[in-house]
Amino acid sequence: MKYLIIFMLTVTTALFAGSFDDGYGENIQETYISFSLGGASNGYSSDYVDFLKNSGDMDYGSVFVDFGIYFPMDTHLLVGAAISISSDHFSEVENSEKYIDYTTSLIGVSALYFLDYIEEGAFLRGDIGFTSLSADFGDYEYSESRTNDEFGLGFLLGVGYSLPLTWGSVTGNLLFSHKKINDSISSNTLSVSTLSLSVGILW
Repeated sequence: MKYLIIFMLTVTTALFAGSFDDGYGENIQETYISFSLGGASNGYSSDYVDFLKNSGDMDYGSVFVDFGIYFPMDTHLLVGAAISISSDHFSEVENSEKYIDYTTSLIGVSALYFLDYIEEGAFLRGDIGFTSLSADFGDYEYSESRTNDEFGLGFLLGVGYSLPLTWGSVTGNLLFSHKKINDSISSNTLSVSTLSLSVGILW
């Protein structure tokens, strides 16, 4: 619930900023929604997670999901709120029912700057906000979830390309994020760096 509250407050702030927009042409919408899905490579400061990734006894997979709501500031700049989630899944090679999932997220203010025009061509992206961590493990009959009680801070930088269509645009995204999380689960500060490649839509 607290993550939802933070997201809604960020959206409200961005909406208030966007309310100063006087209109920049018929092709500019009042609101834009972005969604993308792809893969990620996560680097952890935790030796345990690195051990799992490099262990020949564990299968490993990752997924990256990104969602945002944006408002136009002019014909090039969108500002809003976004949440990006990266999850690593580990399962035993000999018994795939035993698993461990690590999920980190970054939620905060996001900006997209299009070099040509909103929804057209290359763009730059920057986010800054709060980070969170959760860990799930079990054997598909018994499972346990541990959610970190503390927030950290993080940022995201990236580039992308937007191909306009009649109903919106298709985007390709190359993103790098770095998160520092005060991990109440292990009582340590965890750093997570994520490089993701995703395909999405902006409409």
